[in-house]
Amino acid sequence: AHNGHGGALGWSEPLAVEVVAADAWPDAVFPVDDYIARAGNVDDGVAAALAEIARQGGGVLQLAARVYHITRTILLPPRTVLRGRGKDRTRIALPKEGAVAPPYVAVSGDRDFAIEDLSIVGVYAPLLVCAPSLAPEDFDRAFLHAHDLVPRHACNVTLRRVHLAQTIL
Repeated sequence: AHNGHGGALGWSEPLAVEVVAADAWPDAVFPVDDYIARAGNVDDGVAAALAEIARQGGGVLQLAARVYHITRTILLPPRTVLRGRGKDRTRIALPKEGAVAPPYVAVSGDRDFAIEDLSIVGVYAPLLVCAPSLAPEDFDRAFLHAHDLVPRHACNVTLRRVHLAQTIL
């Protein structure tokens, strides 16, 4: 392999690379509005849908074209896609009235998750999307984590067609 710089010095030692097809993620769709209707509120409905997705080993949490006001961090299990109906049509909105209020992270997960086709809007949340998982209990912990220089790793996290709008002051 050549790094594109350094002429003859840009070449690496030979190495063996095995190329294999990626494992397909589960593609079962879980319409969150069905779970919200049974639970009676957005937070409990999202949690119930995500619990079912985790039991199934992954899937798609499908959001409708509307605004979802959340007061808890959405913790995505592995092999989960959080999918809206378009960044101009589906919005996850964090609290904006009154004093600084949770959640301080909108969406989080450790690995193998995707967020696509939606907007996330937060006023007081220092972090809108965080990997590895973080659901802090107060603003200060979230703010410090956002500025943590210790390397932390999460793998296979994808955002597609996502609009993030954040104002913390």
